[in-house]
Amino acid sequence: EIAGGRLDKPIDVKGGGEISALVDAFNRMLSGLKNYREKLVASEKLAALGQISAGIAHEIRNPLNSISMNVQMMEKEGKLDKESLRIISNEVQRLKLVMDELLNFTKSQASSPTPCSMNDLMDEVLGLMRRQMEHRGVSVMKDYQDSTEVRVDTNRMKQVIMNLLINAMQAMPAGGEITLQTETLARPDGGKVVRCSITDTGHGIAEENAEKIFQPFFSTREGGAGLGLAICKRIIEEAGGVLGFFSSEDGATFRFDIPAHAAENP
Repeated sequence: EIAGGRLDKPIDVKGGGEISALVDAFNRMLSGLKNYREKLVASEKLAALGQISAGIAHEIRNPLNSISMNVQMMEKEGKLDKESLRIISNEVQRLKLVMDELLNFTKSQASSPTPCSMNDLMDEVLGLMRRQMEHRGVSVMKDYQDSTEVRVDTNRMKQVIMNLLINAMQAMPAGGEITLQTETLARPDGGKVVRCSITDTGHGIAEENAEKIFQPFFSTREGGAGLGLAICKRIIEEAGGVLGFFSSEDGATFRFDIPAHAAENP
């Protein structure tokens, strides 16, 4: 348990002598590690809060400046201008998008994990997005190798799949192909993970953006709130998984590993 990160369970050994002294020293070390980890988590939360606050200020300032400028223009001219009203309406919608995604990112959602097949979740999201993909000239290839179950919150996992598919489509404005893959892999500890990959044939991810791709409010798309991938990363990690990507000039692949359901992990 301690090796797995459980630092709040000291060793209890009765008796005295050198073994007892060693155990006492070990328990003191555990307590110190636990305190250090708590301080580290707190500092990471503060750093994330500062980063998010800076992002909020940047994302909200520009629409507000635009709204203010157009209102001042209409006041100066003494009339309602349709074009200025259209700009104001668009900027208000942009603000709403930022706030909606921010709330989605920061709020603590009650998770309801259930055993399910990632293949089924992939297909369900594809069914919802089929017409949108056809309209954008995007074709889909599926390479599902098995149906090993995972235990996840299905609604939140479908949100991840949908966000990754939307990103893939946006990377191919002239159309292209998206490949969905699933496979089960063995872990070094004897367990299993289900690996899901979503690959596009777009322009890939620029090297200078690679380290920032999961940061809140980072976006290379005009008008994007930049929270989609940050939300995906958090959902995957809360499910005990890992989200990553690799990219080339031929496109990008986002890939996440989710622990297989306990029934699949002997």
